Amino acid sequence: PCNNRLDVFAEMRLAALIQKPRLGADALPAGQVLELATLGGARALGLEHDIGSIAPGKRADLVVLDLHEPHLHPAVGDPVSLVVYAAGPSDVRDVFVEGRPVVLGHELVTVPIEEIVREADRCAAELQRAAHLA
Repeated sequence: PCNNRLDVFAEMRLAALIQKPRLGADALPAGQVLELATLGGARALGLEHDIGSIAPGKRADLVVLDLHEPHLHPAVGDPVSLVVYAAGPSDVRDVFVEGRPVVLGHELVTVPIEEIVREADRCAAELQRAAHLA
């Protein structure tokens, strides 16, 4: 993601929509957008043999979406389009990193969120000092 929100759903939606006015409605199909966000990212890092898709021998990071919210209905047609055009971070129910649960039932289960925020603030301050911005 290239925004401060780190929202891959917004990035996928933007990537899909920004092409359409100039190139037409079929310019970047939802399936291609999802592939760019997963396997495409892995390819860009030279890691496509280890990550980016679900396959035997690859590291398994999985996201499970909660499809019960009204903005995800009616749930007819292509489920990939639903993910690309309608889903967002609040729809993430479970996250597994290398097969281990990190988020279950919308709740972080590894470390308290306050600890993550505190560490992120500390790292940001350290980076600012190192870059002579603070």
